Amino acid sequence: MGFGWLLVAGVCLGSLLPAKDVEVFLNDKVIHFISYFVLTVWFSGLYSRVGYYLLIAAVVIALGAVLDVMQTTTATRTFDLFDIFANAGGAIAGFVVSLAVLGGWCSRVERWITR
Repeated sequence: MGFGWLLVAGVCLGSLLPAKDVEVFLNDKVIHFISYFVLTVWFSGLYSRVGYYLLIAAVVIALGAVLDVMQTTTATRTFDLFDIFANAGGAIAGFVVSLAVLGGWCSRVERWITR
């Protein structure tokens, strides 16, 4: 779970650091989508109960919205509704993939390793 919180910290820092301090090699929206997809799949992987996946996706989407609003308090960042859409798209895709395939992946990997 500790790695997941490092991912959250990375998303928070990447969202709030001055824009000039964050190097971007891909399209901004692609990075948003991938980041929130990874967060959702990671935390969904920690739980085997499907009921948690929607909650995880909702919390991840809320995190993205709050961070985007917080950008208005910085000197170098601006609010962008399309960032929120990209974040939500990544979280929703992560939710769907978790439901279909990857949900609870962590316990499956653990069982495979301890055979």
